[in-house]
Amino acid sequence: MRDGSPAFVTVMAHSDDPGGWRRARNDSGAVIDVASGQTVTTGLSMPHSPRWHAGNLFVLNSGFGRLEQIDLETGHRHAVAAVPGYARGLALHGDLAFVGLSRIRETTTFGGAPIAAYHDRLKCGVGVIELSTGDTVATLQFANGVEEIFDVQPLRGARCPTFGASQSNEEEVWVLPAGDDHRADSTGAGANGSATAAG
Repeated sequence: MRDGSPAFVTVMAHSDDPGGWRRARNDSGAVIDVASGQTVTTGLSMPHSPRWHAGNLFVLNSGFGRLEQIDLETGHRHAVAAVPGYARGLALHGDLAFVGLSRIRETTTFGGAPIAAYHDRLKCGVGVIELSTGDTVATLQFANGVEEIFDVQPLRGARCPTFGASQSNEEEVWVLPAGDDHRADSTGAGANGSATAAG
């Protein structure tokens, strides 16, 4: 969205064949300008979550596990940060990017994606990236019970939210710990800390 209207979408490939994107999943993805129908950038692997923020366009190059910024004039991209998961779901607030991280299943959907080479090291949770430096300033990781994240959104004014998979099982409710650092208001964990949630 840009100025309240749909502005950019991602596609896995310029193909109208069923599953056509699977033939070249590592470089066939693109970002398209909705108003003009023109391609903004291409060469992405399974892109996700284009976001307009502070006058810049960001996208998740999911198959590589990267947050990237796009130059609208040239279509060139630069990597803001690499993340330890299949990147899907992006929220931006101030100088922070909240990136959804997923472990990936060994299926025809993910098999062959560049990040699949790191299958055993991938995390599920949310990574918090400082846009100005590319540094990871906090990470929330699910130790079990959750394998994939599909979207993330900031909860303004929520200092210590709780969430869970079942109201009938108290063991499935997670609490995000408040950090001591001033950035805890935005991240839910200390600025350089890591919060692990276990079922």
